[in-house]
Amino acid sequence: MISERYYSLNTYFKGLYGRKVRKICVDAGFTCPNRDGKLSKAGCLFCDEKGSGSDSISRQLPVWDQVGDYIRAKAKDNEYYLVYFQPFTNTYANIKILDSLYKSVFLDKRIIGISIGTRPDCLDSGKLQLIAEISDNKEVWLELGLQSSNDVTLRRINRGHSKKDFEAAVMASDKAGVKICAHIILGLPGENAEDYVRTADFISSLPVKGVKIHHLYIAKNTTIEEMYAKNEIILMSRDEYIQEAANFLERIRPDIVIHRLMGDCRKDRLVAPEWTLQKSDVARKINKELAGRHSWQGKKSKHIIVPRGTI
Repeated sequence: MISERYYSLNTYFKGLYGRKVRKICVDAGFTCPNRDGKLSKAGCLFCDEKGSGSDSISRQLPVWDQVGDYIRAKAKDNEYYLVYFQPFTNTYANIKILDSLYKSVFLDKRIIGISIGTRPDCLDSGKLQLIAEISDNKEVWLELGLQSSNDVTLRRINRGHSKKDFEAAVMASDKAGVKICAHIILGLPGENAEDYVRTADFISSLPVKGVKIHHLYIAKNTTIEEMYAKNEIILMSRDEYIQEAANFLERIRPDIVIHRLMGDCRKDRLVAPEWTLQKSDVARKINKELAGRHSWQGKKSKHIIVPRGTI
Protein backbone atom coordinates (compact mmCIF):
# COMPACT_ATOMS: atom_id res chain seq x y z
CA MET A 1 0.00 0.00 0.00
CA ILE A 2 1.32 3.44 -0.98
CA SER A 3 1.40 5.95 1.87
CA GLU A 4 -0.21 9.36 1.36
CA ARG A 5 2.16 11.75 -0.39
CA TYR A 6 0.24 14.92 0.40
CA TYR A 7 -1.24 16.61 3.46
CA SER A 8 -4.90 15.68 3.08
CA LEU A 9 -7.87 17.26 4.81
CA ASN A 10 -8.63 13.89 6.39
CA THR A 11 -5.12 13.80 7.91
CA TYR A 12 -5.56 17.38 9.17
CA PHE A 13 -8.90 16.62 10.83
CA LYS A 14 -7.76 13.36 12.40
CA GLY A 15 -4.72 15.14 13.81
CA LEU A 16 -6.95 17.74 15.46
CA TYR A 17 -10.01 15.73 16.44
CA GLY A 18 -8.92 12.10 16.34
CA ARG A 19 -11.85 11.08 14.17
CA LYS A 20 -13.51 11.49 10.77
CA VAL A 21 -14.99 14.90 9.97
CA ARG A 22 -17.58 15.01 7.19
CA LYS A 23 -19.00 18.04 5.42
CA ILE A 24 -22.68 18.89 5.34
CA CYS A 25 -23.17 21.03 2.22
CA VAL A 26 -25.94 23.61 2.51
CA ASP A 27 -27.47 26.17 0.19
CA ALA A 28 -28.17 29.42 2.05
CA GLY A 29 -29.93 31.07 -0.90
CA PHE A 30 -27.17 33.52 -1.82
CA THR A 31 -26.52 34.97 -5.25
CA CYS A 32 -23.27 36.45 -6.62
CA PRO A 33 -22.14 39.89 -7.86
CA ASN A 34 -21.07 38.13 -11.03
CA ARG A 35 -24.68 37.06 -11.60
CA ASP A 36 -26.93 39.76 -10.17
CA GLY A 37 -25.55 42.53 -12.38
CA LYS A 38 -23.19 44.25 -9.96
CA LEU A 39 -20.24 42.93 -11.96
CA SER A 40 -21.94 40.84 -14.62
CA LYS A 41 -25.03 38.77 -15.30
CA ALA A 42 -23.16 36.05 -17.16
CA GLY A 43 -21.30 34.47 -14.25
CA CYS A 44 -18.03 32.59 -14.57
CA LEU A 45 -17.75 30.43 -17.69
CA PHE A 46 -17.89 27.20 -15.69
CA CYS A 47 -20.64 28.14 -13.21
CA ASP A 48 -24.19 26.85 -13.64
CA GLU A 49 -27.53 28.08 -12.34
CA LYS A 50 -26.92 26.26 -9.06
CA GLY A 51 -23.71 28.17 -8.39
CA SER A 52 -21.54 25.06 -8.74
CA GLY A 53 -23.19 23.74 -5.60
CA SER A 54 -23.45 20.15 -6.74
CA ASP A 55 -23.37 18.73 -3.20
CA SER A 56 -25.80 21.09 -1.54
CA ILE A 57 -29.06 19.84 -0.09
CA SER A 58 -31.75 22.34 -1.12
CA ARG A 59 -32.23 26.09 -1.09
CA GLN A 60 -35.92 25.46 -0.50
CA LEU A 61 -35.19 24.85 3.21
CA PRO A 62 -33.60 27.18 5.78
CA VAL A 63 -30.01 26.17 6.47
CA TRP A 64 -30.79 24.99 10.02
CA ASP A 65 -33.44 22.63 8.60
CA GLN A 66 -30.99 21.37 5.98
CA VAL A 67 -28.47 20.62 8.72
CA GLY A 68 -31.08 19.15 11.05
CA ASP A 69 -32.40 16.80 8.37
CA TYR A 70 -28.87 15.58 7.63
CA ILE A 71 -28.02 15.04 11.31
CA ARG A 72 -31.23 13.09 11.97
CA ALA A 73 -30.80 10.89 8.89
CA LYS A 74 -27.05 10.34 8.57
CA ALA A 75 -25.03 11.50 11.58
CA LYS A 76 -22.95 8.98 13.53
CA ASP A 77 -21.76 9.26 17.11
CA ASN A 78 -18.14 8.54 16.13
CA GLU A 79 -17.96 11.34 13.54
CA TYR A 80 -17.84 15.12 13.58
CA TYR A 81 -19.35 17.47 11.00
CA LEU A 82 -18.43 20.71 9.28
CA VAL A 83 -21.23 22.73 7.65
CA TYR A 84 -20.18 23.97 4.21
CA PHE A 85 -21.94 27.07 2.82
CA GLN A 86 -21.26 26.12 -0.78
CA PRO A 87 -23.20 27.59 -3.74
CA PHE A 88 -22.59 31.11 -5.03
CA THR A 89 -21.04 33.78 -2.74
CA ASN A 90 -21.68 33.12 0.94
CA THR A 91 -20.51 36.48 2.31
CA TYR A 92 -22.68 38.47 -0.10
CA ALA A 93 -25.09 39.94 2.47
CA ASN A 94 -25.05 42.30 5.44
CA ILE A 95 -23.39 41.28 8.69
CA LYS A 96 -26.65 40.75 10.61
CA ILE A 97 -27.84 38.18 8.07
CA LEU A 98 -24.46 36.47 7.99
CA ASP A 99 -24.21 36.36 11.78
CA SER A 100 -27.62 34.70 12.05
CA LEU A 101 -26.92 32.19 9.26
CA TYR A 102 -23.47 31.11 10.35
CA LYS A 103 -24.45 30.61 13.98
CA SER A 104 -27.77 28.90 13.24
CA VAL A 105 -26.14 25.63 12.14
CA PHE A 106 -24.61 24.63 15.48
CA LEU A 107 -27.51 22.38 16.41
CA ASP A 108 -25.52 19.40 17.62
CA LYS A 109 -22.30 18.92 19.58
CA ARG A 110 -20.93 16.89 16.66
CA ILE A 111 -20.92 20.01 14.45
CA ILE A 112 -17.46 21.41 15.05
CA GLY A 113 -17.36 24.25 12.54
CA ILE A 114 -18.24 25.86 9.24
CA SER A 115 -16.67 26.38 5.84
CA ILE A 116 -17.68 29.45 3.83
CA GLY A 117 -17.34 29.60 0.05
CA THR A 118 -16.91 33.13 -1.30
CA ARG A 119 -15.04 35.53 -3.58
CA PRO A 120 -12.06 37.75 -2.72
CA ASP A 121 -14.04 40.88 -3.63
CA CYS A 122 -16.91 40.12 -1.22
CA LEU A 123 -15.10 40.57 2.07
CA ASP A 124 -14.63 43.58 4.32
CA SER A 125 -13.27 44.15 7.82
CA GLY A 126 -16.67 43.69 9.47
CA LYS A 127 -17.31 40.34 7.81
CA LEU A 128 -13.80 39.14 8.59
CA GLN A 129 -14.23 40.18 12.23
CA LEU A 130 -17.46 38.16 12.43
CA ILE A 131 -15.82 35.09 10.91
CA ALA A 132 -12.79 35.49 13.17
CA GLU A 133 -15.04 35.62 16.25
CA ILE A 134 -16.70 32.34 15.28
CA SER A 135 -13.29 30.77 14.66
CA ASP A 136 -12.24 31.55 18.25
CA ASN A 137 -13.97 28.36 19.42
CA LYS A 138 -15.04 26.63 16.20
CA GLU A 139 -13.27 25.15 13.19
CA VAL A 140 -13.68 27.75 10.42
CA TRP A 141 -12.38 27.83 6.85
CA LEU A 142 -12.94 30.70 4.43
CA GLU A 143 -12.84 29.24 0.92
CA LEU A 144 -11.73 31.81 -1.67
CA GLY A 145 -12.02 31.23 -5.39
CA LEU A 146 -8.82 32.13 -7.20
CA GLN A 147 -8.92 29.59 -10.08
CA SER A 148 -5.72 30.97 -11.65
CA SER A 149 -3.00 33.49 -10.85
CA ASN A 150 -3.02 34.63 -14.49
CA ASP A 151 -5.05 37.84 -14.88
CA VAL A 152 -5.53 37.15 -18.59
CA THR A 153 -7.18 33.84 -17.70
CA LEU A 154 -9.32 35.49 -15.01
CA ARG A 155 -10.67 37.94 -17.59
CA ARG A 156 -11.16 35.14 -20.11
CA ILE A 157 -13.32 33.11 -17.71
CA ASN A 158 -15.18 36.24 -16.52
CA ARG A 159 -14.16 35.98 -12.87
CA GLY A 160 -14.58 39.70 -12.23
CA HIS A 161 -11.60 39.94 -9.88
CA SER A 162 -7.83 40.01 -10.22
CA LYS A 163 -4.84 38.21 -8.76
CA LYS A 164 -4.18 41.35 -6.71
CA ASP A 165 -7.73 41.22 -5.28
CA PHE A 166 -7.14 37.66 -4.15
CA GLU A 167 -3.81 38.55 -2.52
CA ALA A 168 -5.37 41.48 -0.66
CA ALA A 169 -8.21 39.28 0.63
CA VAL A 170 -5.77 36.61 1.83
CA MET A 171 -3.60 39.14 3.66
CA ALA A 172 -6.62 40.77 5.33
CA SER A 173 -8.02 37.37 6.34
CA ASP A 174 -4.70 36.24 7.74
CA LYS A 175 -4.39 39.46 9.75
CA ALA A 176 -7.86 38.79 11.18
CA GLY A 177 -6.85 35.23 12.10
CA VAL A 178 -9.08 33.49 9.53
CA LYS A 179 -7.85 30.38 7.69
CA ILE A 180 -7.99 30.57 3.88
CA CYS A 181 -8.53 27.67 1.49
CA ALA A 182 -7.79 28.71 -2.12
CA HIS A 183 -9.73 27.16 -5.02
CA ILE A 184 -7.88 26.59 -8.29
CA ILE A 185 -8.74 24.90 -11.59
CA LEU A 186 -6.30 23.02 -13.79
CA GLY A 187 -7.15 23.00 -17.50
CA LEU A 188 -8.74 26.42 -17.93
CA PRO A 189 -8.91 27.76 -21.52
CA GLY A 190 -5.56 29.05 -22.76
CA GLU A 191 -3.55 27.74 -19.82
CA ASN A 192 -0.66 25.28 -19.79
CA ALA A 193 1.75 23.60 -17.38
CA GLU A 194 3.67 26.83 -16.78
CA ASP A 195 0.49 28.59 -15.67
CA TYR A 196 -0.27 25.83 -13.15
CA VAL A 197 3.22 26.05 -11.68
CA ARG A 198 2.96 29.84 -11.39
CA THR A 199 -0.39 29.49 -9.61
CA ALA A 200 1.10 26.95 -7.17
CA ASP A 201 4.06 29.25 -6.50
CA PHE A 202 1.76 32.25 -6.02
CA ILE A 203 -0.42 30.42 -3.50
CA SER A 204 2.65 29.11 -1.66
CA SER A 205 3.99 32.65 -1.34
CA LEU A 206 0.91 33.72 0.65
CA PRO A 207 -0.35 32.76 4.14
CA VAL A 208 -2.83 30.33 2.58
CA LYS A 209 -3.60 27.34 4.83
CA GLY A 210 -5.51 25.10 2.39
CA VAL A 211 -6.15 24.51 -1.29
CA LYS A 212 -8.81 22.79 -3.37
CA ILE A 213 -7.57 21.53 -6.71
CA HIS A 214 -10.22 21.06 -9.40
CA HIS A 215 -10.06 19.84 -12.97
CA LEU A 216 -12.01 21.67 -15.65
CA TYR A 217 -15.23 19.80 -16.37
CA ILE A 218 -18.24 20.80 -18.44
CA ALA A 219 -21.55 21.05 -16.61
CA LYS A 220 -24.92 21.49 -18.27
CA ASN A 221 -26.36 24.98 -18.69
CA THR A 222 -23.03 26.80 -18.50
CA THR A 223 -21.35 29.19 -20.90
CA ILE A 224 -18.47 26.78 -21.21
CA GLU A 225 -20.86 24.06 -22.38
CA GLU A 226 -21.68 26.22 -25.40
CA MET A 227 -17.96 26.72 -26.07
CA TYR A 228 -17.32 22.99 -25.72
CA ALA A 229 -20.09 22.22 -28.23
CA LYS A 230 -18.31 24.51 -30.73
CA ASN A 231 -14.97 22.73 -30.10
CA GLU A 232 -13.56 25.88 -28.51
CA ILE A 233 -12.57 24.01 -25.36
CA ILE A 234 -10.05 21.17 -25.15
CA LEU A 235 -10.27 19.12 -21.96
CA MET A 236 -7.42 17.26 -20.30
CA SER A 237 -7.37 13.50 -20.47
CA ARG A 238 -7.37 11.67 -17.14
CA ASP A 239 -3.67 10.81 -17.50
CA GLU A 240 -2.78 14.42 -18.32
CA TYR A 241 -4.64 15.62 -15.26
CA ILE A 242 -2.89 13.11 -13.01
CA GLN A 243 0.47 14.40 -14.25
CA GLU A 244 -0.42 18.08 -13.84
CA ALA A 245 -2.00 17.59 -10.41
CA ALA A 246 1.17 15.82 -9.25
CA ASN A 247 3.28 18.67 -10.66
CA PHE A 248 1.09 21.17 -8.82
CA LEU A 249 1.39 19.30 -5.52
CA GLU A 250 5.17 19.24 -5.82
CA ARG A 251 5.18 23.05 -5.90
CA ILE A 252 2.68 23.64 -3.08
CA ARG A 253 4.13 24.24 0.40
CA PRO A 254 3.98 20.98 2.39
CA ASP A 255 2.09 22.59 5.30
CA ILE A 256 -0.88 23.57 3.10
CA VAL A 257 -3.85 21.27 3.64
CA ILE A 258 -5.12 19.68 0.42
CA HIS A 259 -8.93 19.80 0.72
CA ARG A 260 -9.54 18.01 -2.57
CA LEU A 261 -7.67 16.68 -5.60
CA MET A 262 -10.28 17.07 -8.34
CA GLY A 263 -13.64 18.59 -9.11
CA ASP A 264 -17.01 17.01 -8.44
CA CYS A 265 -20.17 16.97 -10.57
CA ARG A 266 -23.33 14.90 -10.40
CA LYS A 267 -23.76 12.44 -13.26
CA ASP A 268 -27.06 13.98 -14.36
CA ARG A 269 -25.40 17.39 -14.77
CA LEU A 270 -22.09 16.30 -16.27
CA VAL A 271 -21.34 16.78 -19.98
CA ALA A 272 -17.62 15.88 -19.97
CA PRO A 273 -15.13 14.40 -19.22
CA GLU A 274 -16.54 11.03 -18.12
CA TRP A 275 -13.58 10.39 -15.81
CA THR A 276 -14.98 13.13 -13.54
CA LEU A 277 -17.06 10.32 -12.03
CA GLN A 278 -13.90 8.36 -11.11
CA LYS A 279 -12.93 10.66 -8.26
CA SER A 280 -11.50 8.10 -5.83
CA ASP A 281 -9.58 6.29 -8.55
CA VAL A 282 -8.03 9.51 -9.88
CA ALA A 283 -7.01 10.56 -6.36
CA ARG A 284 -5.30 7.20 -5.82
CA LYS A 285 -3.47 7.52 -9.11
CA ILE A 286 -2.23 11.02 -8.30
CA ASN A 287 -0.79 9.65 -5.06
CA LYS A 288 0.69 6.71 -6.98
CA GLU A 289 2.22 9.08 -9.53
CA LEU A 290 3.99 10.97 -6.75
CA ALA A 291 5.21 7.70 -5.28
CA GLY A 292 6.51 6.61 -8.67
CA ARG A 293 8.49 9.84 -8.91
CA HIS A 294 9.79 9.35 -5.35
CA SER A 295 8.18 12.71 -4.71
CA TRP A 296 5.70 14.40 -2.37
CA GLN A 297 3.82 17.64 -1.75
CA GLY A 298 6.21 20.55 -1.52
CA LYS A 299 9.29 18.74 -2.80
CA LYS A 300 9.89 21.51 -5.35
CA SER A 301 8.44 24.40 -3.33
CA LYS A 302 10.75 27.38 -2.82
CA HIS A 303 8.68 28.96 -0.09
CA ILE A 304 9.03 29.02 3.69
CA ILE A 305 7.02 26.40 5.51
CA VAL A 306 4.37 27.69 7.89
CA PRO A 307 4.44 25.41 10.96
CA ARG A 308 1.35 23.19 11.15
CA GLY A 309 0.70 24.35 14.69
CA THR A 310 -0.23 27.79 13.33
CA ILE A 311 -3.02 26.35 11.19
